[in-house]
Amino acid sequence: MKKFAFYLFLILAVIFLFSTIDILINDIKRLTEFGWGYLASRVILLVLFTTLTFLMFKRAYPKKA
Repeated sequence: MKKFAFYLFLILAVIFLFSTIDILINDIKRLTEFGWGYLASRVILLVLFTTLTFLMFKRAYPKKA
């Protein structure tokens, strides 16, 4: 279950990364006030899922002595 959660968070983090990069490359000049809020929420979700991926990696693959 820990490895499943790790890979799920990893996939979601990559999806949010590509979505954020796409917005920054293609739509940065057309963003309205709501668009900036949407971009900020994408960045927050990216940071959240990246952090969860890092924490789950430590639990799913512990160091072997």
